[in-house]
Amino acid sequence: MHTDPGVRIRVASAWFLLAAAEAAASAAASADLRDEFRDPPARFRILQIIHSVEADAPARAESLARAGFGGVVANVSFRDYLRSEEKWSLFTKGLQAFADRGLRLWLYDEKGYPSGKAGGLTLEGHPEHECLGVVMARTEGEGEIRHTLPKHARIIGDPLLAIAAPLREGAVAVDEARDLTAQAAGRSEIVFAAPAGRWVVASFHLRTLYEGTHIVSNFSDTLPYLDVMSPAAVRRFIEVTHEEYARRIARSAPDLWKRIEAIFTDEPSLMGAYLKREEGLLPVISWSRALPAERLRPLLPYLFLDAGPRTPYARIEFWRAASRAYEDAYFGAIDAWCRAHGIASTGHVLTEEHLRWHGPLEGDLYRDLRRMAIPGVDILTSDPETLARAPHIPIPKLASSAAHATGAERVMSESSAFIENQGKRSISVAQRFAATDWQYALGVTQITSYWSPAEFGDSLRSFNDHVGRLGVLLAGGSHVADVAVYYPIHTVHAETGGTDRLIWEPAPTERLRRAEAIFAGVSCALLNRQRDFDYLDDQAIEEAEARDGALRLRDEAYRAIVLAGAWAIPAATIERCLAFARAGGGVIIAGDAPEIGLTPEETPRVAEAVRALRAAGAATAPTAAEAVGAVAARIPTDVGLDPARSEIRVLHRRRDGLDVYFLANPLGQAYRGRATLRAAGTAERWDPTSGEIRAIQARQEAGMTAIEIEIGAYGSTFLVLRPR
Repeated sequence: MHTDPGVRIRVASAWFLLAAAEAAASAAASADLRDEFRDPPARFRILQIIHSVEADAPARAESLARAGFGGVVANVSFRDYLRSEEKWSLFTKGLQAFADRGLRLWLYDEKGYPSGKAGGLTLEGHPEHECLGVVMARTEGEGEIRHTLPKHARIIGDPLLAIAAPLREGAVAVDEARDLTAQAAGRSEIVFAAPAGRWVVASFHLRTLYEGTHIVSNFSDTLPYLDVMSPAAVRRFIEVTHEEYARRIARSAPDLWKRIEAIFTDEPSLMGAYLKREEGLLPVISWSRALPAERLRPLLPYLFLDAGPRTPYARIEFWRAASRAYEDAYFGAIDAWCRAHGIASTGHVLTEEHLRWHGPLEGDLYRDLRRMAIPGVDILTSDPETLARAPHIPIPKLASSAAHATGAERVMSESSAFIENQGKRSISVAQRFAATDWQYALGVTQITSYWSPAEFGDSLRSFNDHVGRLGVLLAGGSHVADVAVYYPIHTVHAETGGTDRLIWEPAPTERLRRAEAIFAGVSCALLNRQRDFDYLDDQAIEEAEARDGALRLRDEAYRAIVLAGAWAIPAATIERCLAFARAGGGVIIAGDAPEIGLTPEETPRVAEAVRALRAAGAATAPTAAEAVGAVAARIPTDVGLDPARSEIRVLHRRRDGLDVYFLANPLGQAYRGRATLRAAGTAERWDPTSGEIRAIQARQEAGMTAIEIEIGAYGSTFLVLRPR
């Protein structure tokens, strides 16, 4: 084909002008980025949590601003909480003083924690909103079985259900059960004449939750808790807290109300698990009057007893109902209120570190995080080596993964040295720097601080500047990771029933122990090889598109997905993984292979998809190390370190035409070696502590960049590659 030379010249000129314009825009953005890095604006700096805003607020605001803080998370005084006109006046004036000094404003939604009680006001005059559970009493025997019904002031009415069922090869044959509920009405004992063989008599009782739970084992107060699955209970909480803040501040200072960015909720949970051993505790599971009782009541024996093949399906059905009720009633309602008022919902839940806790305390943690505009976690230690070497879930990854899946722009961590302070163990300022670097390397972009400013001494301003610079480079652009790890919450649900075990004890079943070990093991092993990843839940996999060998979700492009501990999985999810494998993606089955669906009807589809996955080349990895090896065999590394150092954490983001690599060293020994990056360009080192930016030597080869680096003890650095 012959083209007119003039046309070719005009096309070339247009291309050149477009490229020049893009280059100019990139250069301007880069210049702005450099300026912000040297002197980070408030939006990237730490927010100090303050629970007492009094007459000294102007002086305090001045002190915080001079120390480099970005803002505050504050609440009206805990004294005469939400009712004192004097305290409301002081609080509003104090917020205004913070705002006048350029500090950002978040609100804290509770008198201490866990959030939901409003200092007792939520339940005041509304006992029907108190949190509920079901407990089981069990008697086993032969012949005449005398089953005593438990007596306790917190047990409500007659049993929801009472049954007698035979034992068959160690399992309770619930399908052969006799219904004794009517016989139990109004009585203190059930007498059952058992046919031949060994039988179980069990009764299931509704009760308000209190003894042994987080209600009595927190460090704040021991007030009764609300039913977080009840829309009416949570609506009452919102009325006495959120609505009161809006009414008080918007009425007296409407411009100040517009400065409120977010509302922080602190450690809500279902409460249906024990954290503290107390006398007389019975096996328990969460419950609510908002649940569909007629549908779920027949499932109670399966929730507490090993009742054979139907047990995992019954438990999955219950936990799906409870999880959705909690997610919608609490996180969904708060988020909807916040959005309607032009602010963001944020906060964190109770105990994220171990997979076995996610069901009984949070239902489905990933879905809870999805309902926060700013997903969050809390980190209670400032010991970076403990964080880097911990064998459990790297919990900031949960929040940042949910943010990547939903498009949330920020990820929050409530940070402190709580564990060190409780144990009266010293922790250095350098370690606090490194613990924060570790969090940002896992996707955090906003710190809310329970550290006392006094803990940093003369380094406070330097620390705040350092954290601000982390935010400047890591809070924008797009995240780069090749690997996804499936979040196996349905295995947790299938293996979680009512129990009197403390949550600190090992998982109650061998299958759940294996799932927890392989899930955490794969997570840690990937990070130890400097392979970043995201967790994906069913919704994320459903929304992703399998194309060109990658699973594409928003800005992410995953080239491999690890199914770690996914013994129970929706048929639709594993069929999507099969489609991904057939599109050229890598699927690694780690630990127990998927075996059951969410219902008996789904299970044959799961079995067929697993067979087809193996035929399509999916790898099988009995251990975490083998799973990471299977990833390495399929995908070149994005960051290679020579010599290897497993504790170093890396994060890669692209923004403003730059490849930004963050490397954090949580150890008390310096690292010297070579970093090989899977990107090309002229190299710069951006120092988050000093703000210095300087060009560095780099060797380019086959699209890779090799850089000699040194990261000091408890140090971190940015390696920034600018396209030539």
